[in-house]
Amino acid sequence: MLRRVGFVGALLAVLLIAPIGAPVQLSYVYSDSMEPTIDVDDGYVLVPAGEIETGEIITFWSDERDGYVTHRVVGQTDGAYVTKGDNIPTTDQAAGYAPVSRDQVRGSVLSLGGSPVLVPGL
Repeated sequence: MLRRVGFVGALLAVLLIAPIGAPVQLSYVYSDSMEPTIDVDDGYVLVPAGEIETGEIITFWSDERDGYVTHRVVGQTDGAYVTKGDNIPTTDQAAGYAPVSRDQVRGSVLSLGGSPVLVPGL
Protein backbone atom coordinates (compact mmCIF):
# COMPACT_ATOMS: atom_id res chain seq x y z
CA MET A 1 0.00 0.00 0.00
CA LEU A 2 2.11 2.98 1.17
CA ARG A 3 5.17 0.75 1.45
CA ARG A 4 6.94 2.05 -1.65
CA VAL A 5 6.91 5.67 -2.67
CA GLY A 6 9.02 7.76 -4.99
CA PHE A 7 11.65 10.20 -3.79
CA VAL A 8 9.17 13.09 -3.92
CA GLY A 9 6.69 11.09 -1.85
CA ALA A 10 9.36 10.27 0.73
CA LEU A 11 10.39 13.92 0.90
CA LEU A 12 6.76 14.96 1.37
CA ALA A 13 6.32 12.40 4.13
CA VAL A 14 9.41 13.71 5.91
CA LEU A 15 8.21 17.28 5.68
CA LEU A 16 4.78 16.35 7.04
CA ILE A 17 5.83 13.95 9.79
CA ALA A 18 9.33 14.86 11.01
CA PRO A 19 9.47 17.60 13.63
CA ILE A 20 10.74 20.94 12.33
CA GLY A 21 14.51 21.16 12.73
CA ALA A 22 14.89 17.40 13.26
CA PRO A 23 17.96 15.87 11.66
CA VAL A 24 16.55 13.62 8.94
CA GLN A 25 18.65 11.35 6.73
CA LEU A 26 18.06 9.27 3.64
CA SER A 27 19.89 5.94 3.69
CA TYR A 28 19.67 2.53 2.01
CA VAL A 29 19.96 -1.18 2.72
CA TYR A 30 22.81 -3.13 1.10
CA SER A 31 21.97 -6.65 2.32
CA ASP A 32 18.93 -8.90 2.24
CA SER A 33 18.63 -9.15 6.04
CA MET A 34 15.43 -7.05 6.12
CA GLU A 35 13.67 -8.62 3.10
CA PRO A 36 10.81 -8.69 2.30
CA THR A 37 10.16 -5.55 4.37
CA ILE A 38 13.11 -3.62 2.90
CA ASP A 39 14.79 -4.97 -0.24
CA VAL A 40 18.46 -4.63 -1.20
CA ASP A 41 19.18 -1.07 -2.44
CA ASP A 42 15.86 0.31 -1.14
CA GLY A 43 16.24 3.71 0.44
CA TYR A 44 14.56 4.72 3.65
CA VAL A 45 14.09 7.85 5.71
CA LEU A 46 15.87 7.86 9.07
CA VAL A 47 14.42 10.16 11.73
CA PRO A 48 15.46 10.75 15.33
CA ALA A 49 14.35 7.87 17.51
CA GLY A 50 11.92 8.78 20.25
CA GLU A 51 10.90 6.10 22.71
CA ILE A 52 11.88 2.88 20.94
CA GLU A 53 9.27 0.14 20.99
CA THR A 54 9.26 -3.53 20.05
CA GLY A 55 8.51 -3.87 16.34
CA GLU A 56 10.22 -0.63 15.36
CA ILE A 57 13.00 -0.66 12.75
CA ILE A 58 16.14 1.16 13.87
CA THR A 59 19.58 1.89 12.50
CA PHE A 60 22.40 1.42 14.99
CA TRP A 61 26.19 1.29 15.11
CA SER A 62 27.66 -2.17 15.63
CA ASP A 63 31.28 -2.33 16.82
CA GLU A 64 31.41 -6.06 16.01
CA ARG A 65 30.34 -5.40 12.41
CA ASP A 66 32.26 -2.11 12.20
CA GLY A 67 29.29 -0.43 10.56
CA TYR A 68 25.66 0.58 10.76
CA VAL A 69 22.91 -2.05 10.85
CA THR A 70 19.21 -1.59 10.16
CA HIS A 71 17.15 -4.23 11.97
CA ARG A 72 13.89 -4.57 13.85
CA VAL A 73 13.67 -4.33 17.65
CA VAL A 74 12.18 -7.61 18.89
CA GLY A 75 12.68 -7.17 22.63
CA GLN A 76 14.61 -5.56 25.45
CA THR A 77 17.03 -6.87 28.02
CA ASP A 78 18.87 -5.06 30.82
CA GLY A 79 18.14 -1.63 29.33
CA ALA A 80 19.30 -2.60 25.83
CA TYR A 81 17.53 -3.74 22.68
CA VAL A 82 17.33 -7.20 21.14
CA THR A 83 17.36 -6.90 17.34
CA LYS A 84 16.72 -9.12 14.34
CA GLY A 85 16.65 -8.85 10.57
CA ASP A 86 13.26 -9.85 9.15
CA ASN A 87 14.97 -12.34 6.81
CA ILE A 88 17.12 -13.93 9.54
CA PRO A 89 15.79 -16.80 11.68
CA THR A 90 17.56 -15.78 14.92
CA THR A 91 18.16 -12.56 16.79
CA ASP A 92 21.44 -10.72 16.41
CA GLN A 93 22.13 -11.51 20.04
CA ALA A 94 21.59 -15.27 19.55
CA ALA A 95 24.17 -14.98 16.76
CA GLY A 96 26.69 -13.58 19.25
CA TYR A 97 26.28 -9.81 18.90
CA ALA A 98 25.85 -7.65 21.99
CA PRO A 99 22.47 -6.12 22.81
CA VAL A 100 22.07 -2.63 21.32
CA SER A 101 22.38 0.23 23.79
CA ARG A 102 20.44 3.45 23.38
CA ASP A 103 23.60 5.42 22.56
CA GLN A 104 24.29 3.11 19.59
CA VAL A 105 20.94 3.98 17.98
CA ARG A 106 21.35 6.44 15.11
CA GLY A 107 17.63 6.75 14.38
CA SER A 108 14.36 5.11 13.53
CA VAL A 109 13.06 4.23 10.07
CA LEU A 110 10.14 6.49 9.18
CA SER A 111 6.93 4.46 8.92
CA LEU A 112 3.39 5.26 7.82
CA GLY A 113 0.58 2.94 8.80
CA GLY A 114 3.08 0.47 10.23
CA SER A 115 5.11 0.19 7.01
CA PRO A 116 8.45 1.86 6.34
CA VAL A 117 8.53 4.70 3.81
CA LEU A 118 10.83 3.39 1.06
CA VAL A 119 12.51 4.71 -2.06
CA PRO A 120 12.97 1.64 -4.30
CA GLY A 121 16.41 1.14 -5.84
CA LEU A 122 18.01 4.17 -4.20
